[in-house]
Amino acid sequence: MSSSTQQKQAEAEALGLTPGHVIDGQFIIEHLLGAGGQGMVFKVRHLEWNQDFALKVPLPASVETKEARDRVVKEAETWIRMGVHPNIVRCWFVRPVQGLPGLFLDLIEGGSLEDKLESQVLRPGHWESIIFTLLQIAEGLTHSHSKGVVHRDLKPENLLMRESGQVCITDFGLVKTLSEAEMLDPTGEPLPENSSISDGPMGTPRYGAPEQWMDPDSISPATDIYSLGTLMFEMITGQRPFEPPGTQIGSMALINKHIAEHPPDPLSIRADIPDPLVKLCLQCMSKEPENRPPSAMVLLEELNYILQTTVHKSYGRPAPIPAGERPSLLNNAAVSLYSLGKPQKARELLL
Repeated sequence: MSSSTQQKQAEAEALGLTPGHVIDGQFIIEHLLGAGGQGMVFKVRHLEWNQDFALKVPLPASVETKEARDRVVKEAETWIRMGVHPNIVRCWFVRPVQGLPGLFLDLIEGGSLEDKLESQVLRPGHWESIIFTLLQIAEGLTHSHSKGVVHRDLKPENLLMRESGQVCITDFGLVKTLSEAEMLDPTGEPLPENSSISDGPMGTPRYGAPEQWMDPDSISPATDIYSLGTLMFEMITGQRPFEPPGTQIGSMALINKHIAEHPPDPLSIRADIPDPLVKLCLQCMSKEPENRPPSAMVLLEELNYILQTTVHKSYGRPAPIPAGERPSLLNNAAVSLYSLGKPQKARELLL
């Protein structure tokens, strides 16, 4: 066990979050799944439902300031606003856990897209699997953008995969409320009220769009489409656009490449990539947001057309939430908002 893992386990024990501890009379902690610089994730089981969840709790040191606490609350609000979609990791509840906001999420144990790429379970040449994976990511983005949420940190480790191959976007990170002037997508159509995007020049240099580093205030749904383009490049060629195999490039150098350099032609790396995939990938990675596909929905339609014409398969979009489930979903969301100290928003949700 690494010293970092031991330290996080010690912090969990200091909070009383140890195997067997019961939270709110409903959830029992099974074990620590993982920990990072900002928080810990536990596997917990609902005692009545006999169902497992992933519990995400911030580290106390990461929420010492009001600004930091507000960020955690906004992340929780974003999860609640996302609702339910098969390609988004679902937040079932938000509950206080040892005085900290705890997010009870879907437990997905099939690994991440990063795992599938590194193990070459998903690799160039597997065009049907690649296109189906991209379709599901675009489906999740279509939903999140319809809720006014721009992810801004789309990368392989934030794409969890069930054993069935279903892809779920996770980690909606830091968010801010857009001003009225900002609430437009690249086509000029208004985004929903209370739209949220990440605050400041943040993201992952390997996958971040040029505007994330040059003008964070201009982040829009097109930012996620660029990141999906970089993922597409990696999936169809087997390498990242600005990191040839065997090279090591620092973060600032990578950012500068995303800002100033065009990606290489994917066909120069692998000659058998279907032409429509190459064209769409490079369009998604256009430096100017207005030159990218105008929305995740348009991208979804393009990918579906490529699936039909390349591998002669069709894609069925997920069904909407059954009407009978909606009242309980609204109730869970309202209770979660009350737990976050947002009674007015909870009441508005139920009216």
